[in-house]
Amino acid sequence: MPLKTEKGFTLVEVVVALLVLAVITAAVVGIYNSGLLAIFQSGKRTEAIYEVQAKLDQAISKGIAEVAETDPPLKIHFQGLEKPIEIEGKIVTKDSDTAFGPQKRKVSASVFIPFVSDAEQ
Repeated sequence: MPLKTEKGFTLVEVVVALLVLAVITAAVVGIYNSGLLAIFQSGKRTEAIYEVQAKLDQAISKGIAEVAETDPPLKIHFQGLEKPIEIEGKIVTKDSDTAFGPQKRKVSASVFIPFVSDAEQ
């Protein structure tokens, strides 16, 4: 019985090679898609952070005009001092209108705006 002298791949070898290539391609595409999704979510989160930062900057530029008389002062306690330092002002919290991520999360930030009297300016 003579040996096969033809060179080339059998149909089974070609199918197995295509199957391996398909599995590798599916894995790479999945990794690529999850990376791309993370990039878009990060961009939306950055937009929300900038939005909150702009709102806080606007509140700071308005100054203490929004502070009610009933807001308690900020107290800072230092070791060695009997009496804490008290600063009149208000904590202002702003939230973003932009939601990001699959859970549609929003960004929130707070800032303390101190009261500046006319004598201190």
